[in-house]
Amino acid sequence: MKPVLQLVSRNAQTATARPLRIAIAAADRFARLGLTTLLERFDDLHVVGDIDIDDRTASRLRVINPDVLLADLQSKGAGVLRDVDCPTVALLINPHDAAKAFAAGAGAVLLRTAPAERLHAALHAVASDLVVADAEIASAVFEQRPRAVDELEQALTHRELEVMQELAAGRTNRDIASVLGITEHTVKFHVNSILEKLGAESRTEAVVRAARLGIVVI
Repeated sequence: MKPVLQLVSRNAQTATARPLRIAIAAADRFARLGLTTLLERFDDLHVVGDIDIDDRTASRLRVINPDVLLADLQSKGAGVLRDVDCPTVALLINPHDAAKAFAAGAGAVLLRTAPAERLHAALHAVASDLVVADAEIASAVFEQRPRAVDELEQALTHRELEVMQELAAGRTNRDIASVLGITEHTVKFHVNSILEKLGAESRTEAVVRAARLGIVVI
């Protein structure tokens, strides 16, 4: 089974058959230029476009069709990631914003101060369906203790259990909808219900809590 959380060291690297196609999104064009320059040192990464972060980010990405999005959120809310279909590495200033970034669909969350090698590793990790967080960010996301089973006010329904298992497998809402034969809207409804019942702020936190409670097998 896929790991739920992979803490990536700055020396970790994953070889690929071809360079990963990376799109960079940031509100500041100088930030986009800086990130492009940072990634150009790696032969196995290829920046295929840089875009602004706004309500048209998702539609622009569908045209570029990258393997991975690198999003420097800065002052932007994580909500801009909700309609993004490709694996995403989000860069944050405040580690306590990580839960919102994961809930919005980011596969990796790093601090903006992360070195180039760690960023390189995270891009390859999310391309392989791993979930990644800096150690400081992981602590911020999981600092709350999970509820005990008998403290859950409502048990997960049969359908929610099915969705929960698919979340543990690292699947997107679109993939879950296809596997279970339901709409993406219905999947989002179940995911929100799961988060509320488990007292989790993100999909990743929900998976970890469900695993600890024995609700899912990872």
